[in-house]
Amino acid sequence: MDDLTGKTIAGYQIIEQIGRGGMATVFRAYQPSLDRDVAIKILPPYYSQQDDSFLTRFKREARSIAKLRHPNILMVMDFGQQDDLAYIVMEYVTAGTLKDRLKKPIALGEVNLLIGQIASALAYAHEQGIVHRDVKPSNIMLPKPDWALLTDFGLARMVGGSFLTQSGMTVGTPAYMSPEQGSGKTIDHRTDIYSLGVMLYEMVVGEVPYTAETPMAVVVKHIVEPLPMPRAKNPEIPEDLQRVILKALAKDPEDRFQNINDLAKALSEIAQAAPAWSAGEMKTVSDTRATPKDKPETLQMDELDAVTFPPEAITPDQKEIATTSETPAPQFDSKVSQPPAKKNKYWWLLAAGAVFLFPVFVILSITAINWLTNRDANDVADGNLPQITQTASIDNPRPTQKPTLEQAPEEGLSPAGDEFQPITVLIELGEFDRARELARIALKNNPALWRAYAELVTALEDKGEIEMAALFLQTGLETHPNPPAEAYNRLGWMYLSLTRPEDALPNFEKAISEAPWLYDAHVGLVNAAQDVGQIEEEIHFLEGLEAKIKDEVALYDSLGNLHQIAGNSAKAVDYFELGMEVMPEDPWIWVDSYDAYLSLGDKEKALMVLEKSITLAPDDSILLSSAGWGFLNLEKYNRAEDILLQAAEIDPEDAWTQLGIGLVFMYTDKPTEQVYDHLHRAEDFARNTTDVWLLAEIGWAYVDYDDCNAALPLFQMAEDLGPGLTDARDGLETCK
Repeated sequence: MDDLTGKTIAGYQIIEQIGRGGMATVFRAYQPSLDRDVAIKILPPYYSQQDDSFLTRFKREARSIAKLRHPNILMVMDFGQQDDLAYIVMEYVTAGTLKDRLKKPIALGEVNLLIGQIASALAYAHEQGIVHRDVKPSNIMLPKPDWALLTDFGLARMVGGSFLTQSGMTVGTPAYMSPEQGSGKTIDHRTDIYSLGVMLYEMVVGEVPYTAETPMAVVVKHIVEPLPMPRAKNPEIPEDLQRVILKALAKDPEDRFQNINDLAKALSEIAQAAPAWSAGEMKTVSDTRATPKDKPETLQMDELDAVTFPPEAITPDQKEIATTSETPAPQFDSKVSQPPAKKNKYWWLLAAGAVFLFPVFVILSITAINWLTNRDANDVADGNLPQITQTASIDNPRPTQKPTLEQAPEEGLSPAGDEFQPITVLIELGEFDRARELARIALKNNPALWRAYAELVTALEDKGEIEMAALFLQTGLETHPNPPAEAYNRLGWMYLSLTRPEDALPNFEKAISEAPWLYDAHVGLVNAAQDVGQIEEEIHFLEGLEAKIKDEVALYDSLGNLHQIAGNSAKAVDYFELGMEVMPEDPWIWVDSYDAYLSLGDKEKALMVLEKSITLAPDDSILLSSAGWGFLNLEKYNRAEDILLQAAEIDPEDAWTQLGIGLVFMYTDKPTEQVYDHLHRAEDFARNTTDVWLLAEIGWAYVDYDDCNAALPLFQMAEDLGPGLTDARDGLETCK
């Protein structure tokens, strides 16, 4: 950002720069109208330049933060924008930070006092529905030694919207970032509890728990590495205090303190017994910043301000075990257990066990590699992924269902005759990284193991390890010399289920390039293209294929859908009718075309194609649901009710179908309990999916029924899962 000293921003005269971080620059400014100094935090213009929704999100977040009034929260007095600069005005306080204070030993009584004040501020914010997301020592000002002021509420959320989501970046401070925040999961107030736990660890132990050579490596450690035991760093730390730290830093949010005041209360009870106890001389950033001779520098991540991590910052090795926050990393189930109080007395037994188990593990690994790579290639079929079931195409609203692989046998993770048994043992133990490395080596040396590898991916998915399954499949695609097109399609759908359409698109493109008839890949491509706003690019891609491959109904169907989304209904009809000529018995080319005819004002043709599709596929619940929505949009409520109820008989657990029935009942003035019966069914099924469009549509159905209380959590869930992808944000504003 250019030097703003001497300039005036929205009536505030900039005096000097007093701070700079990864997300904003802070200036001292003079406000003539009230004759006072203020602190003004100015965000770089590139946020608004690269993210159209940024200023809207900024104003909404700033408005919420400005309402916070607590003695331990730095007050926000004003906010706004001038040109493409967004700014927040805060009270000007001359003070150091907790980061500065930690350069010297700190007594447990003072730790308790400061943690208690910060917890009180966070608890108040959590009650208002606000999560800080970037709790760290440099965001805590100390106007007095016994008075903490928490700053930068909401800043990480302001800059962490759709631009960062689509560019594959995350915002936060690595050393204090919770596992769920670092891996892109939906976060809640418990991420602040984890960050406060990291601060407590640092204040007690004298250093943050994880450091590494790159920011991303620190994020990965928070996700996968067991917590270094505080008493292993300093045996004088009280055991009860260690247990509080362990609970605050549990990998799984369900295992942490569920309320931040509970953490403060537990710490207070311990501090009362020994308030003067101190960890001794602190090992801080300033003490350890020097680069060791002949060794690469290890970054002390508590020195870094909140930063963004572009994908290019991840080394190849790191990329295999994690991605950025908005491009979610694999999830791990590892949890920090609380050791018995006397466990340290048996250190010799643990050491002996480690000495014994390490060579066993090495031998197991080598044996596994040899066993897998030396197998006769003819022993395992070199086939494709199991057959994928057909799904519905796009409409608006659009009932969609991602394809599923064949179910693995119930006996375990090795459905292909124990080819990968040593690897599956590692998976069961949570050693995902090592398991994937062994599997990759095996596949590289013997590509004939592809089917067994694919079934391993299926088994991971069946266990609910979707992100790890996607990472395994991505590794397989990069390793196999000629993987099947269906595998790229499957990976695309995995990324869609993880709300990562920008990662899904290239996989769908690859699948379609190799197998233009692969209908599921076309459905996924249209989904993903609409989510990321890449319609014209995908039209160009498909028209390039269509010029080479004539008479492929799937290509015509996708081009029709994309042109319709782009607003070119006449061109859409041309492609749909080409598809009807090529394969008139394909029901989807008919049902997909109705919206284009409707847009051209031809209701008669729109009704005809809907009826035609039903005659071609009377037992396809997804198609019936899509056709029912078509009749609903045409206000043919009786016909819509008949078709949607028919679809519900075939598949009573389809959320889009239940939502459609609920809307039909609403528009035909059916009793309230009948309307709510189907809306509630739709909601129950939707909460088990990651379909953000579905969640938003159910929310708007509740709004239409004047029930914002029911709509709000669905809008929030949709926005959390896919920021900016739907109109959920408008729903939140409408209801709030």
